[in-house]
Amino acid sequence: MGTPAELQTLLTNAIGYFNSHDIQNLMSCMDQEVTVYSLTGHLGYHPKHAVKAYFQQQFQDHPNFTLLTSSSLFNSGYTGAAVIGKATWKDDNRTETIIFSFTFLYKTVGGVNQWLFSSLWGS
Repeated sequence: MGTPAELQTLLTNAIGYFNSHDIQNLMSCMDQEVTVYSLTGHLGYHPKHAVKAYFQQQFQDHPNFTLLTSSSLFNSGYTGAAVIGKATWKDDNRTETIIFSFTFLYKTVGGVNQWLFSSLWGS
């Protein structure tokens, strides 16, 4: 069972790792069976090693993710959660910053109070 505060910490840390292009720490926030969907083309990357390769490719363009709004939902046992909201994305390939909606799904693992990303997508 995880707590809302621990989930917020994971989200804040993951955004920092993403924006600093710290692949090792970012991947430590991901479940082994994580799935990530790209913003353009909505291609899915699964499992963790494919997600890592996708992020390594994305980091070549120096992306930056800025959280604008978010709302968290938890299941009754606090073993699963979703964060939905809006964010901006800017990278070396774009002259304009895009605003998009996102959904991040999380789960706790091994009965430990550790949240991990299980699915990420935006549109």
